[in-house]
Amino acid sequence: MKKVLKDILNPAAIVFFGASNNLMTFGTGQFLNIINDYKGNVYPIHPEEKEIFGVKVYKSVEDIPEDADLAIMVLPTNLIPKFLIQCGERGIDRAIIISAGFKEVGKVNLQDEIVSIAKRYGIRFLGPNCIGIYNAYKNLNTTWIPYHPKKGGISIVSQSGTFACHPFPYFIENGMGISQSISVGNEADIDIVDCLEYLEDDSNTNTIAVYIEGIRRGQEFMGVAKRVSKKKPIVILYVGGTEAGSRAGKSHTSALSGPDHVYDAVFKQCGLIRAYNIEELFDYTMALASQPLPKGRRIGIITDSGGSGAVMADTCERMGLNVPILSKDTQREMRSILPSIAAVTNPIDVTIDSARHFYVEIPKILLKDPSIDGILLYGLFGPSIYKRFLKLNEVEIDGFAGVSREMLDELLSLCKRYRKPVLASSFIGRRDEEVVAYFQDHNIPVYPSPERASKAMAVLSKYSYLREERS
Repeated sequence: MKKVLKDILNPAAIVFFGASNNLMTFGTGQFLNIINDYKGNVYPIHPEEKEIFGVKVYKSVEDIPEDADLAIMVLPTNLIPKFLIQCGERGIDRAIIISAGFKEVGKVNLQDEIVSIAKRYGIRFLGPNCIGIYNAYKNLNTTWIPYHPKKGGISIVSQSGTFACHPFPYFIENGMGISQSISVGNEADIDIVDCLEYLEDDSNTNTIAVYIEGIRRGQEFMGVAKRVSKKKPIVILYVGGTEAGSRAGKSHTSALSGPDHVYDAVFKQCGLIRAYNIEELFDYTMALASQPLPKGRRIGIITDSGGSGAVMADTCERMGLNVPILSKDTQREMRSILPSIAAVTNPIDVTIDSARHFYVEIPKILLKDPSIDGILLYGLFGPSIYKRFLKLNEVEIDGFAGVSREMLDELLSLCKRYRKPVLASSFIGRRDEEVVAYFQDHNIPVYPSPERASKAMAVLSKYSYLREERS
């Protein structure tokens, strides 16, 4: 199965059913996403069109000039069996069936028919009722969302097409790097268990985000999840533990859900990190994909505001972390460079002081302190603030306005040297603050609130503990 999914995510040539010159159709959007960036050959099939947005069209899969590796189908449901047979006759044995209208709406026999056809011809497929796949390292996006997150270490497996691609703009806004995203839909053939097995050995994946509405192969899931989670963190969002959620999941992907407490016990037994909403799913995977694991639970907090420091400290302790009072020696070292009004016990409130103190000197003191296992930062202010000050006088400034790139490079070097996790928080996003963009572009996550950064740090500590406990 690992080879099957590798083939699907890395095709050399694609045959596409369901595109036209009508931009408003779903299939056309997906087709355009593919041809805009994918470097392999794409062969659209259509009975009437000669070209689709400049790409030559073929009337039948029999007419294409080479054997394609993958068939993608966005067709009326009743046409899928016919064209699946044609693919089988041509020797195309990998497929993504995007089309909906199968078991999830009660058409069990039709779904059974395509499964039977696939077995007859040795075809392995994703779907039906899925959105497709995204492989950043192949420049391949078969989804309908025309956004392309940068290459990174997060892979997604989702029973919902929504969460396999709709968050892509959010990933871009938060500097998140993606490896692959796999929408499994109804899981008539390939399922979540297969995907976890594949991602276990994928060199570009170091953290896996999973959205599920139910698990079909329970024992197999537990065995694979236990094994994979020892190597790579798996963060999982389960929807279906309530009556309303279960009803929605069944009509969405025909998933069979179970009581929430049962799934919770399964996830704990398998060493999985559970998220309770989509925000947590991606917050946690962002930290786990980019940061080293802490050796303990002792966190140092650096801020330019007493309130944010208090919120971070409170959230940390509620989440099982420790915010220890720093040693007298460490406090003395900080006091020697910070103004008298600064707080140095932990949290460290540097106030509006030197940027070098905030970005270099204080982080260095904490990172080398053996009593601190990780650092939280709040207050990434740079040129955006000063540009707004000076805008009144129509004065433009360049660069980081007091925060040099050399400082930030030095911070990165410190992070690599001491191998302790560093997470940041800022209410200003990357579009409006160059420092935030710099952090994100260099794999230091920046969260839009102090609490979210603190919770993500707690998850790093939790996975570190789980991994050590099960080693």
